[in-house]
Amino acid sequence: MESTLQIMPVQRTSRNFGEYAEDATIVVEEPVVKSSVSFLDANTNPVTLEELTTQCVVPTWANQELTIAHQDFISCVHDAASSFYAGETVNAPDIRCSHIVRGRTPQSLGKKASELLECEKTQFYQRLAFAFTIPTIYETINGQVCHEGIIT
Repeated sequence: MESTLQIMPVQRTSRNFGEYAEDATIVVEEPVVKSSVSFLDANTNPVTLEELTTQCVVPTWANQELTIAHQDFISCVHDAASSFYAGETVNAPDIRCSHIVRGRTPQSLGKKASELLECEKTQFYQRLAFAFTIPTIYETINGQVCHEGIIT
């Protein structure tokens, strides 16, 4: 008995695998941006740059010469770091302060403290520290990710 293999052309129906596929999504791993820097938590309070600008006065020396404002110094250092690390991400500064000094405007010098209006009160901080990180520059040491940072 002789068998013959006969191959016949078959019309193939179109299969649309595209209905099951999705567009490719490129996943770029972003460094984890930590919202706060852990430093000087004891006896200090967090404060924002905006609070320093809007709620604090700039103290003067006895001869009425202005001192540098905290917010101006922080902004200057942050701008310098952003310039130096051009192209890198520089996080907003985390600011901690202590030793608040409460005062009053010159127009309210004769009033009792309980009679002061909110607009007549002033404040500034004697001690302040700030830090910010550069999350795009990091090194892994013993499994711990250490970001470049500036603390003053």
